[in-house]
Amino acid sequence: MTWTTTRRRALLLCITLTLFLLSLTLVACASRTSASNAGNSNISTSSSPTAPATGSSGDSNSSSIQSINQQVQNAVQNIDGAQNDTNNADATATSEGGPPQQP
Repeated sequence: MTWTTTRRRALLLCITLTLFLLSLTLVACASRTSASNAGNSNISTSSSPTAPATGSSGDSNSSSIQSINQQVQNAVQNIDGAQNDTNNADATATSEGGPPQQP
């Protein structure tokens, strides 16, 4: 086997390993996201309607920024609520299951 062939195989192995690890990471993130959203049917992604723009362009931009800020705050509150629901569900499942079993 020549040096070039060995080098190509090593490079191919590194690329394959990197793609494999990337796919595992994406699957883990996707399953974690879907698991945390599974029991939270009350999550709302809607936010308050934007305030009507009045006056000059500066007032319009200020209203727009305030509206975006409110939307972000609503989204963060929804995420916090979902996290609290998940924590409560985990605590309930642990307390109902009794003490952990020894192997």
